[in-house]
Amino acid sequence: MENKKDIIELYEKYGFKFHENSSNSDFLSFTYKTGFFHNAEIISLSINNKEEVTRRMEEKVFDLKKLGYSTKMSFYNSIEEIEQSLFEGFFNIKKWKERILKEYEHYTEKIMTNLPKEKYKYEYINSPFLKNKIKKEQTSIIEEICLDVKKDSPQLIIIEAPAGFGKTSTSYEILKEFIKNEELPIPFFTEFSRDRQARVFNHILMREVDKYFHNLKSQVVIDEIKAGKILILLDGFDEIDESHKNQFES
Repeated sequence: MENKKDIIELYEKYGFKFHENSSNSDFLSFTYKTGFFHNAEIISLSINNKEEVTRRMEEKVFDLKKLGYSTKMSFYNSIEEIEQSLFEGFFNIKKWKERILKEYEHYTEKIMTNLPKEKYKYEYINSPFLKNKIKKEQTSIIEEICLDVKKDSPQLIIIEAPAGFGKTSTSYEILKEFIKNEELPIPFFTEFSRDRQARVFNHILMREVDKYFHNLKSQVVIDEIKAGKILILLDGFDEIDESHKNQFES
């Protein structure tokens, strides 16, 4: 099979083990154990010979089931499709987006707590802003950030404004836009204010990763961030304890 080594490395990155005895030149078998659950996947890129390959895969499915594995067969068109399938499956993209949307709704409801619901509704107001010292009036700050994130090169975007000018509200609008737009990375949001004594960014990031993705190795999450599939969105750097701010390490 083409890209055999790369496919094996990809599955092993997510915690699978290559099951050589249940593999051949047309398909590869992988097992995954977590707690009481023993799962296996047999995958193939041989789309043109699907019927014959399926028959031989079914023989291996039977063998793996005898070993206690719940097994599924999958056909893919490319290694990129395999990678996307693993990413969406392990990161549970649908539930992730639902959780982020609930966070957005909770934030807007909290802002409107002291106002009568029948008279007022939450609405983010776009306003002119400076980007690299150039005034922007024709596009919103959300649109500009989305355009920048779509660029091929890595991007570090900093939003600066005095306290109370809407940086956190803007962060939540970015979150909302990113979960709506399939062309954009999945947003991963955290607030420095959750740990005002924080000094090391890595500690904050790893704590949040372990909280939401406890079934994944931290390195897998970091790899997907580097690959551009996950956007890190940080809020509240100005809320870190002043005694630690100058010592903060990235």
